[in-house]
Amino acid sequence: MSEFLYLMGEIDWRVRPLVCAIKRWAQAVGLTNPTPGRWISNFSLTMLTIFYLQIREVLPSLSTLITLAGKVR
Repeated sequence: MSEFLYLMGEIDWRVRPLVCAIKRWAQAVGLTNPTPGRWISNFSLTMLTIFYLQIREVLPSLSTLITLAGKVR
């Protein structure tokens, strides 16, 4: 999973700063908490952000990435 997150950050330089800003915002408004429990996790926020960027066609979908990876061979 970490390779996927790294790849998404490499595809568009705006991904990492956006994810960082969303994490900080979520912490400031109390959506996340460092202790386990009934909180949304930073990982979940990151995946939701990537999904949103895929829907808006800023980032390619996973199926597109798989197709492109098959063509490299």
